[in-house]
Amino acid sequence: MIFVSIAAYRDEELPLTVKSLIDNADNPKDLHLSIVQQCTSREHIFFESDNLPCKISNLWVNARDAKGAGYARALAQKAYSDEEYFLQVDSHTRVAEGWDTKMIAMLKKCQKLAGTDKVILSQFPAPYTRSNNKDIYIKDHPRIKHYPQKQRLYNSHKGHWTAERVDLVDGPEESFTVLAGYIFTLGRIVKEVPYDPEISFMGEELCFAIRAWTRDWKIYSPDEMYVWHHYHRRGHHRIWDSSNNSDKKWGQIEKLSMMRQMKVYSAENLGIFGVPSADKMRNFEKFACVEVEKKYKIALQTKLKLSKSQLEQEVLIGTNGIELTPRMSIPCEEGDHEDTETPCITEGCECECHKK
Repeated sequence: MIFVSIAAYRDEELPLTVKSLIDNADNPKDLHLSIVQQCTSREHIFFESDNLPCKISNLWVNARDAKGAGYARALAQKAYSDEEYFLQVDSHTRVAEGWDTKMIAMLKKCQKLAGTDKVILSQFPAPYTRSNNKDIYIKDHPRIKHYPQKQRLYNSHKGHWTAERVDLVDGPEESFTVLAGYIFTLGRIVKEVPYDPEISFMGEELCFAIRAWTRDWKIYSPDEMYVWHHYHRRGHHRIWDSSNNSDKKWGQIEKLSMMRQMKVYSAENLGIFGVPSADKMRNFEKFACVEVEKKYKIALQTKLKLSKSQLEQEVLIGTNGIELTPRMSIPCEEGDHEDTETPCITEGCECECHKK
């Protein structure tokens, strides 16, 4: 059995992702899809009513209560029921034919290379886009490659820890961090290194990678491509869009998340959500050839000096082409107002009744 974690935020591609996973699996009956939909009640998809060959756990969280990818991924993992394998993908993902058989075979290959069964497969998925309701697989993107690569740590000019692509030399190779949109490993990772719900978005990947590595998990990048990801998605909803978060301020959520990450890097005692010891954290830094704690501390101190509006704007824009789209918002729900003459309580509401 393969437990598949899918976190979605108001994503219209979610049904297509589910279809790709099921249709392209050699053994769809062996899948358990755990889906967390952060969306409005009107956008909620009831997969349980469909005649699907696999088990589906489908949790709905109102979009107004969404707290980021880490929070949603942690919720998705609560449905784990001792499946042998674990796959984590985003809700705008496509997979190769026979992906389940191929990923299991690749995992076993990398376990043999690593000399341990505690191996995590992860890499940058290849890019695709959507046009005229069709998937288009891109092979000429100037930055996002369609072929397999590995990843090493990269500290952006804005102080966020992310990953950069490095070409593979010969076969699968060990990497320094994971890509959250594609993680495949043994199912017991859910119990040994559960997702931290308090790390919202920026930095979630490195924190997970460090927590796993310091518990003797090795990260390998396959030399074959099994996963495609829809990058950028211009015009689609993001949780950090200002109108989506007018009532709770995404900047504050990310600020708390950054402080949580600092505790991981400085080896504070966070139990299962931290690292086992300061020595193991320092060993990771030697392995990655990067002073993670020192660099992040400087970046965090700088950010905390910013004004509230500056911090929110910094997080909203992000570091990888994330754009502020204030025109998008969460629609009003039933009961928010009695008639079209009553002012809507949601800024920038999308409902037709307010587009006069």
